[in-house]
Parts: sequence; structure tokens; C-alpha cells
Amino acid sequence: PSSAIASGRLYSARADPVFGFPVAKLRRSGTPPRPRAYGQRRNMDSLKRTARLAGLLYVLASIPGAFAFLYVPGRLVVEGDATATADRIRASEPLLRAGIAAELVGITIFVFVALVLYRLFRPVSEGHALAMLVLYLVSVPISFIDILAEVAALHIANGGGSGFLKAFDAPQRDALTYLGLDLHVLGI
Repeated sequence: PSSAIASGRLYSARADPVFGFPVAKLRRSGTPPRPRAYGQRRNMDSLKRTARLAGLLYVLASIPGAFAFLYVPGRLVVEGDATATADRIRASEPLLRAGIAAELVGITIFVFVALVLYRLFRPVSEGHALAMLVLYLVSVPISFIDILAEVAALHIANGGGSGFLKAFDAPQRDALTYLGLDLHVLGI
């Protein structure tokens, strides 16, 4: 067969296991021809489009996540000082609210990332793709519940609306505020 290639003659019509086209279609240079079937090209374009969409959504979900997980805690949390942290939260309440909103947006976008990745990986292994999707979708409500710790910290720092927090002294409320933020970090 190698002499047939060297002489320029085509040989064997068996299908190549990797690319699926007949080996007889090989050129002298040894490079495979471009797919001729329109459906194959459209399928590859569809996979590329799906992969690009997954990447774009991943980046879009990471932007609010970076704000919520890096910038906001860096501006509000004073390590080991509950009173200073609570004072910063009271002074920058809109920043913490923006961080909470950014987390909610990021988690919601990641749901769509998981769905697009499932669509991308399903042709490779439907079982593994489904396992990835289920595991991610199970983590979404857990992440939403974890955000409640930040909401509670914000509520406690502002003194609470119903007055039941008046049973606690100011340093105790500050400690509870710090605990809420700490629980949120542990939940991540």
C-alpha cells in the first residue's frame, strides 16, 4: 500500500476510523479532503457555535461572580473585627446589595452554561453529560440558600425591621453580622 501512495495511485476503499471518510479519497500529500457533505459541515459549525456560546456565557457569568466574591468582601470585611465589618456594611449597604444581586445573576447565568454544555457534550457521552447537568442543577438551590446568609447579615447590621434584634446588644449584633458573612464564605 505505501508504494501505491508513493506512485500516486489510490488504494483501499475502507473507512478511516477517525475521520470516517474512505481511505481511497486520500490525496498524494496525505492530507484528507474537506468534507463534501453539507450536513457534516453544518454539524461542525453547530458544534463550534455551541462551544462558543458556552464560553461566552461562562465569561459573562464570571464577571458578576468576580465582583461579588472578590471586590465586595474586600471592601466590607475586616478580618477578625466584627464591629468594623458591621460599620462598613452599614456605611456601604448598596455595595452589599449589589454584591448579592451580582451573585444571583451569576448563578442564574451558570444554569444556562450547564444547559449549553450538556447540549455540547451529549453527542460524546449522554450519560456523563446528564450527570454533569444534574450535579450542577442540584448545586443551584444550595447556592441560592447560601445567599440568605448575606441577606441576614445585612438585615442584622441594620438593626432588623421587627425589633426582635433589640434583645441583643450592639456588639452581639455586630458579631451576628460577621457570622452571617462568615457562613456565606463557608457555603461557597
